[in-house]
Amino acid sequence: MTDASASVKAITKHPDLGAYIGNAGIVVPEAAMSFEDETFHSHINVNLVGNFRLARLIANNMLSHGGGSMLFTGSWVGDRPWPELLSYSSTKAAIAMGAKTLALEWARYDIRVNVIAPGIVNAGLAKAEAERNPEYAERITRTVPLGRLQTPEDVAHGAAFLLSDQARNVTGTTLLIDGGASLGMP
Repeated sequence: MTDASASVKAITKHPDLGAYIGNAGIVVPEAAMSFEDETFHSHINVNLVGNFRLARLIANNMLSHGGGSMLFTGSWVGDRPWPELLSYSSTKAAIAMGAKTLALEWARYDIRVNVIAPGIVNAGLAKAEAERNPEYAERITRTVPLGRLQTPEDVAHGAAFLLSDQARNVTGTTLLIDGGASLGMP
């Protein structure tokens, strides 16, 4: 992982990091009947191993500075199954459990660990697909009880809260910012 080595260099350049966001992730949609082992392993290596390896480096750094706050990017599909996302959704569910484990282990060091779980964000591929494909846009409306995509700002506000002192007593939790998508529409 070349991005990991760049992150390690950044950590050594800025040893007083008080906050960390583990946002490494890939998603390759494919049907469960035909998914490739290599694709599944890639999801595990990037979404789990990459995130938790860097978290350990950051935690060691935070120990010498009296604690800090970590935030991992999960997903609403870590709570709700979604077709063709077996590899991705499995790793996002594992991110949430891993973060709870780290929160429990690292609380004594005053290191808070949480997860933010966005829904379908109106950016990148989701935005392009909704603009290009009316059926996809309609599916979103049916999937998300609030009937709209989340904005990058919606997600950023949640992240800012979880990393802030306002959340100094919040650890081991997942904040869903998904417009209610994980609730499931009837």
